[in-house]
Amino acid sequence: MNASLADVTVLDLTSGIAGPFCAKLLAGLGAEVIKIERPWGGDPTRQVGPFLRDEPHAETSALFLDLNGGKKSVTLNLRSTPGAAIARELAAGADMLIESFTPGAMERLGLGYDRVRGSNPRLTYVSISNFGQNGPYRDYKGSDIVFFGMGGEMFSTGLPDRSPIRLANYIVQHQAGNLAAAAALMDFQGGSRGGAGQWLDISIYESAAGSVDRRFQYLLGYAYNHAIPNRSDNIWAAYPTGVYPCKDGFIDIFGGGRQFFPRTCRMIGRPELVEDPRFASDADLIDSGRKDEFDAIFLSWAIDHTRAEILEAAQQANVYAAPMLTPEDVFHDAHYRERGFFVEVQHPVVGTIGYPGAPAKFSETPWTAAAAPLLGEHTPEILSGRLGYTSRELSRLRQADVI
Repeated sequence: MNASLADVTVLDLTSGIAGPFCAKLLAGLGAEVIKIERPWGGDPTRQVGPFLRDEPHAETSALFLDLNGGKKSVTLNLRSTPGAAIARELAAGADMLIESFTPGAMERLGLGYDRVRGSNPRLTYVSISNFGQNGPYRDYKGSDIVFFGMGGEMFSTGLPDRSPIRLANYIVQHQAGNLAAAAALMDFQGGSRGGAGQWLDISIYESAAGSVDRRFQYLLGYAYNHAIPNRSDNIWAAYPTGVYPCKDGFIDIFGGGRQFFPRTCRMIGRPELVEDPRFASDADLIDSGRKDEFDAIFLSWAIDHTRAEILEAAQQANVYAAPMLTPEDVFHDAHYRERGFFVEVQHPVVGTIGYPGAPAKFSETPWTAAAAPLLGEHTPEILSGRLGYTSRELSRLRQADVI
């Protein structure tokens, strides 16, 4: 079967999370992604665990392997004059260029947008940076917790009487990578119809502020009414809603409000509670202190049932409830397995490992899962096969620490 991006070449000058994830999505769609890595150690994520058997090794970082599947690795010292020249040669024949250097660095390396597009006006040039190519924060350093906090997301996360908390690692950066891949494909589609490529400025900071929940509940809410919402606990404005213990773990449920409370009562086998005057309204449950009385009923039922039993009961009663799955549960989940979400990839060092697979199901041009490259694995192939360098020239470049 053909791939969606067959015959598309992407020059990947990124490192870290957001940029490599963007390029990985394009590789899965069939693009030839040439990843440029430093000759000394490669992408820094090669040094980030978890590692196979907890033994640090440049070829066994789970983070690197996941973010760089299906790419070709070329080692190149971009700070050297010959290295930058080789990168410009590769850019001249590429359809997309993705970079994640600090703003201004590509210009200093001789790889800025204006210079590169001179030899390739149809090139889609994607810059992914912490805060964007301009603005007062342009040169600030950043990490996921910085973006999560400054983008407004962390303000709403956590208990109302405690400090805000962050969510899991790298959420904002993966979100930015998704956005960058979508933007690159949109520009490439326009260029494929005869138009010139563009410079796409992707700000990780703005991707946090522009996420769906921030836009709707917080930013637009403030723009409309100048209201600053408080953090809320699991109860929200309806009960029972949130995370609760059960016989073999925890469940997550949205079972309150006048629409769902009757269904919850049926789910736990107590339909008569719908008419109980103690629980006549949400205010009776939450504000009057009678929540504790319903807690005694609901929690005694929950801790006598397993996650699977509660999920089945919830489906029968049309209640929004689900088990809280551990990583082991997710990896072996029957639904994921039947849909082929996890794919096994053979790597020469790590062996066969299961990875999360396609972000979407393509009926005619399926997603391709492939191993991440060894450091510099494809340097001879790309420089000789694509640019015509001889083995003697490659040897000289190695001696000069260019590759």
